[in-house]
Amino acid sequence: MDETSGSPAPGQDKEVESKNAVKELSPQELVKMMESKKDIAIIDISTPGEYKEGHITGSIQADMNTLRTQTGDYLMSLKIDRERTIVLICETGNKKL
Repeated sequence: MDETSGSPAPGQDKEVESKNAVKELSPQELVKMMESKKDIAIIDISTPGEYKEGHITGSIQADMNTLRTQTGDYLMSLKIDRERTIVLICETGNKKL
């Protein structure tokens, strides 16, 4: 990606570009994704207290600040394959990385 124009760098594969894209999902879209695509990792960035109150089965609770500053290393420590589709969720839907 050309950082100045936001356009793909010459020769960059558009599939790679779209694979790395960030997209906001509705709860309904997440349900559809969970039903149709088995290779997703759901990371819940709710506080530990919110996570204890309720969470999606199979989701992993993760510290938002660590995820923000050390994304790759932190995902590896959580044993999440970075090739998987990663979905971040929180209780309110208002947290931003």
